[in-house]
Amino acid sequence: MPLFRYLVIVFLLLCIIQPVKATHLRAGQITAVRDPSNLSTPTYIFTLTLYRDTQGVDQPEATIGIVPILANGQRGNNPLFLQADANTPRRTVGVNIEEITYTFNYTFPSSGSYVIYFQEQNRNAEIVNMSNSVNTPFYVETVLNIVPSIGSNSTPQLRNPPVDNAEVGQKFTHNPAAFDPDGDSLSYKMIIPRQSVTLTVANYRSPETVAPPVGIPEAGSGAPTFVLNPLNGDITWDAPGAYGIGSKGYAEYNIAFVVEEWRKTAAGYIKIGEIVRDMQITVREQPNKRPELIIPKDTCIVAGTVLKAI
Repeated sequence: MPLFRYLVIVFLLLCIIQPVKATHLRAGQITAVRDPSNLSTPTYIFTLTLYRDTQGVDQPEATIGIVPILANGQRGNNPLFLQADANTPRRTVGVNIEEITYTFNYTFPSSGSYVIYFQEQNRNAEIVNMSNSVNTPFYVETVLNIVPSIGSNSTPQLRNPPVDNAEVGQKFTHNPAAFDPDGDSLSYKMIIPRQSVTLTVANYRSPETVAPPVGIPEAGSGAPTFVLNPLNGDITWDAPGAYGIGSKGYAEYNIAFVVEEWRKTAAGYIKIGEIVRDMQITVREQPNKRPELIIPKDTCIVAGTVLKAI
């Protein structure tokens, strides 16, 4: 066999047997703040924050799209794309979980409503409450309203990472720790995770309905629940079951929710923006015994006297 043909065959075989790795995105969101160094124009700094499975391939750069929302409520068809390299340093936030941020600057041509979005292949493998997650795109978006008559507007900021751990049989709670730089009011609602602007992920199931088994509340009886408090953003799962414990030794679930931003005006509250956050919850069968607190009895004393506790 000629040497050239032999080398070609060897190269093709190596390509076939080489394992394919996806980008393995676990979670993320897009936030925006008004550029404080350029307040004379509608210039914004966007931060895309992604949470990557470090066992997958790297995400050294990212691209976001920006489209206006038209007068009829539809989205424009010609997005503007911005690309940025990953910021450094990166941050480790869990086992095989890396937080990566990307920063984009953009000056809008005019006031109005805009959608800023990010889409990338692929999510990490074996997310149990959707089908074929490793081949399912990851998609998040943020809606920003630029309305000079109501003042400057930045999106809510989320201080707690959207990757968290739960234990089988124990009530799980999480809060995104959202705050608004402008003092606007926030509300929350659950949505189905998306893979594009028009498509949700395939065969999505709310975590408490995944079977078998679905688990039971921590109290020991009844049906499990999974709720998002629309006023304070508390996510409560009471309680995870053991589905998925096996091949990985744990189970991964993804959820998505919207943080809505409301501003009080003379005409009442108006919605001026929203953030979609895609979040991952890892469930392990490692019971975590909570600490027992001994609370001292209430004691009344006269000001200036000494209280001794034995």
